[in-house]
Amino acid sequence: MILLGPNFATNAITADRVLYARWQIITYAVSYGVGFATNGSLPSTQTKLHGITLTLATNTGSLARTDYSFGGWNTAANGSGTDYASGGSYTENAPLTLYPRWIPNTYTVTYNSNANTGGTPPANQIKTADVPLTIASNSGPNALTRTYYVFEGWRTVTYPGGTFYLEGASYTANAPLTLYASWLSRSPRTLSFVIESSIATLSWSAPEAPGTYEYQVERAPNGGTAWVVHRAWNSTLSASLTTYLYSGQSPMRWRVQARLIDTPTTESEYAVGSPIYY
Repeated sequence: MILLGPNFATNAITADRVLYARWQIITYAVSYGVGFATNGSLPSTQTKLHGITLTLATNTGSLARTDYSFGGWNTAANGSGTDYASGGSYTENAPLTLYPRWIPNTYTVTYNSNANTGGTPPANQIKTADVPLTIASNSGPNALTRTYYVFEGWRTVTYPGGTFYLEGASYTANAPLTLYASWLSRSPRTLSFVIESSIATLSWSAPEAPGTYEYQVERAPNGGTAWVVHRAWNSTLSASLTTYLYSGQSPMRWRVQARLIDTPTTESEYAVGSPIYY
């Protein structure tokens, strides 16, 4: 309280008089700062009366921040101070400046096994706004596997295309995300057959998966399904084979299989061509 009284310079006392103390209550300003708000308007400054509880403002001006939710007030702009609830009570006899307290939004990152033949995808992860998330790895006893394929990482769509993420990469966007296992084939692709005179050249594309491969070429005479080894596993074959035609065995079907030289037990799926007439 502040003691108030008459101004004796202008109000002279000329007779006996009893004077009583006159008190005025002390007040304190409670103001509101923008902090990290990107939209909206601040509440008006409030007046706190000494010894009387003040009801703090609510977010009447719809203060907002991208990727965050309003969570009350704080004495520090970065949220490191004392929290006060929106519409809560303030009892201290002191001035105060309050800033919006922001609660970061969260986003779910899910993993899709994308045609796996074994294992389970990693558990969902929670991405917090403005906090980088480490993309899950495909490891451990329950790692995803796919017959004839090698896991290469994660994509935002089924292979090919989309955005590619390596295991352990950093995800920084403030958005939900579904990642699909990305597989590279260990099988030869795209068989073609070119005939010139009596010589035929069988060609194929190397597997997508990295590594050094050897190939086995087989044929099925007369367009049948009884496969005969034409060229056994051979590391000198790169992606083509030149051979002489076999008379009386038209049409001929061909197929090629690949395997990694350093792990020959991991054979690939056959790349089978349509019957080739000659």
